[in-house]
Parts: sequence; C-alpha cells; structure tokens
Amino acid sequence: MLFSTAVPSPNLTCSPVVFFVFGLILHIAFESPGRGRWLKVISVLLFILLADGFLAYFIEDKSHQVKVLMAMEGTDYHFYTSAVFYMVLILGYCTCLGWSIILHQIKEERGKLDIEKVAQIETRIRKEKRLVLTNQIQDLKALLLTHQGKIEGLNATIGQLRRKRERISLSLSDLHKRITDFYDGWLSYVNLRGRDNSALKTDCHQTLQNFYADHLPRINLN
Repeated sequence: MLFSTAVPSPNLTCSPVVFFVFGLILHIAFESPGRGRWLKVISVLLFILLADGFLAYFIEDKSHQVKVLMAMEGTDYHFYTSAVFYMVLILGYCTCLGWSIILHQIKEERGKLDIEKVAQIETRIRKEKRLVLTNQIQDLKALLLTHQGKIEGLNATIGQLRRKRERISLSLSDLHKRITDFYDGWLSYVNLRGRDNSALKTDCHQTLQNFYADHLPRINLN
C-alpha cells in the first residue's frame, strides 16, 4: 500500500505528447506571419520553460515522496537543490525545441515537393524583381529627362554665346577698320611735315604691331 500511494501519477506517461504539443505550438508561433512573430516565439519559449519547470518539480516531488517512504531521505528538502529537477527541466526543454526543429524541417522538405507552392514562391520572387527593375527604369527615365533639360539649357546658352560672338566680331572688325584708317591718316600727316620722320614712322608702326599682337589676334575677325 505504501508503494501504491507513492507511485507517480499515470499522467506522466503522456509527457512525450506534452513535449510534442509544446514543440508544435513553438513551430506555429515561428511560422506565424506579421511583425509580432518574434514576440510570440519568446512568449511561447517562456511558457514552455514555466510548464517544463512545473513538470520537473512534480516529478522531483514524487521522487522525493518515494524516497521518504523508503527512509532514503528526510523531510528537510528543497527541490532546487536536486540534480534530477534540473535534468528533467533541461531534457524537457530541449525535447520541445527538438520537436519544433523537426517539424520545421519536415515542413521545409514537404514544401520542396509542393510544386504549386514552389511555383508561387518563384512567381512572387520574379514579381518582386520586376517591380525593382520597373522602379529603376522609372528612375532612369526621370534622370534622362533631367539631363535632356540640362542639354537644352546648354544648347540655348551656346546659341546666345555664338550670337554674342558674332556681334563682338562685327564690332572688332569695325574697330580694325577704324584703326587702319586712323593709322593711314596719321602717316599722311607725318609725310606732309616735309622732314625726315623715318624714326617716328618706325615707332608708330611698332606701336601698331604691338597693339595687334596684344589684342586683335586673340579674337576671330572673320
């Protein structure tokens, strides 16, 4: 009779099923969509740890009762000092994680065999790539329009500079003619003086050449 009252509850025989259920819940939380997926995973992990802790305490407590009835231990006892408690806790928690990983791998392998799902995934990936390429094309078109506007502005500026150059060329041509007329008139005046003004003519000619060399050759008079 003593042993019959100390035998652990038959409910403990379903502990592997409990671990499987915990692993399944963890797998479902991990596969759930949305931003709160990791919050769900952490919550499930904490719940599994708490439930596994209660289970380990229950097993250790039943083991302690058996040992007390067999006079193997005294009544002064703390469960957190028992190695069995931590062993059951760690093994149960690792079992839940293992079941979750196994379920995840099974789902991945079955997903590879699901041709329709693979096609949907590939279609989604191709659509995402097409969307990226479409956005890049739109950006390039906008950049092309911007460059075309700049090119048109540069062409307009070039046209203005050409017209300005033509006006400047005409003005310099007129200046060249006026300088030539003035120089010819000046030589006529020097010749009418009736003296030997070869030195003055030489100075005048040199001054004219220096002026042409410093200014007129830099500008197209054609």
